[in-house]
Amino acid sequence: MADQFSLQGSYVVAPLAAPASADFGLASLLDEEVTLTEKLAMSMDLITDATMSVPFGGVAAATVTIIKVTCGGPLTATITTGTGLSATSRTVVVDSLLILLAASAPVTALSLARNPAVFSSVRVFLGQQS
Repeated sequence: MADQFSLQGSYVVAPLAAPASADFGLASLLDEEVTLTEKLAMSMDLITDATMSVPFGGVAAATVTIIKVTCGGPLTATITTGTGLSATSRTVVVDSLLILLAASAPVTALSLARNPAVFSSVRVFLGQQS
């Protein structure tokens, strides 16, 4: 059975003070939809300083990846796309939220590491596009 993932809303950037003539604001609507054949949602407690691999369950390649830090943080996320010799990994810091929609290069592995001696919790969502 397929599921529909939707990300809707907007983001706005505006000057805090009255704008000078060269200052401008920025706004954009968000309306992303992806049909998913597999999905996995989980909470993880990072209770040691060791890097923890995120289990993918039935998700082979995540076109939707969401990491939400719920306690502690920031975390280091190592995101791998591709497999075998074509695998590429990148490391990013997640202070509170990371949303990655990557249909052309889905995530095939994910690991998380906390700051030393800082208890951290995260919610992770992985979705595979049909």
